[in-house]
Amino acid sequence: MKRLLSKALVAVKHLPALIIVLGVAAGLLLGLRAFWLSDARIVLRDTAIAMIADRLAGEGVPIDVPHSTNDDQIFLVYNTFTNAPLLAEWAYQIVPFFATEHVGGRIYPEVIILAPFVMERSFVVAGNTDCEGRRVNVNDRFLDDQADLLTTLTHELIHDQMGNFCTPPDGYSGDRSVWVESHTTTATVEVTAAMCRYGNQIACQSFWQQISQLARRSVQAKLGRAHLSWLYQFWMGVTMRDHLEDVRAEKMVRFWAGNQDELQGIVERYGELPWETMVSPGICGEVLNTGVIQWSRGFLVGHILGMPFDDSRAMFGRLGTALFCVTR
Repeated sequence: MKRLLSKALVAVKHLPALIIVLGVAAGLLLGLRAFWLSDARIVLRDTAIAMIADRLAGEGVPIDVPHSTNDDQIFLVYNTFTNAPLLAEWAYQIVPFFATEHVGGRIYPEVIILAPFVMERSFVVAGNTDCEGRRVNVNDRFLDDQADLLTTLTHELIHDQMGNFCTPPDGYSGDRSVWVESHTTTATVEVTAAMCRYGNQIACQSFWQQISQLARRSVQAKLGRAHLSWLYQFWMGVTMRDHLEDVRAEKMVRFWAGNQDELQGIVERYGELPWETMVSPGICGEVLNTGVIQWSRGFLVGHILGMPFDDSRAMFGRLGTALFCVTR
């Protein structure tokens, strides 16, 4: 009895310390739970991904694509009219991958034109296509390196495959551009991953550039909503941009001054949205609905192609994929 009483007195004596320890532990657990459920977890994850992918992409490699600036100097390369033969040659290397990656692959461009865009579009649009017209325009002024050029050309060629890359499904009431660009951006990531694993080193750089950019847009969108855009600019200036890129970024910050809501919307719709709703789920095992119908058996039976992200997962590696997906 005396021994039990003695133990009870000791326990009572240390009760305040025990309460403090349990309180701190509970606070830490609640804090960790709140962190796990908050945007802060995704910001930290995507910050790390952006920096690692940027390192894997390496420095940009400038490319000077010979091209004509006169309307009367248009070349026929294979079955494509172009003022820049190299781009037509690249197109015929890219499109066959659309078949292996379940994007389509039956439609080749009729026209590819390389020229500077005009007005402010010159600084914010890398390329465009009218889908059904199969005419691809690439902005010469906007592009800095060969990987960026490959990304842009691949992106525009995917638009031409139709399906969700050109037209939203019946009943869709949102912005057409958001739907089309999100699906096309997502498919471009997987196609360049496939090209990389097949031996195209420019595609390897393109893939990691896209992953870094999408992860950065996710960070930018979340910090923007938290009124911490200055923190995003500081992080980019310290870790991701050289002096010239800093000067350009400063210029664009001044350009968007007074229109932050518009910029925030662009970052969310064309960066954060495809990253979180399509690319990330794809890397973690989901299949992208391309909306492209593949006909077989004399055009009597057709099915909609689904795009797996097996090459993107392979680029991340097993460990990288597991770490990425457990933090979603």
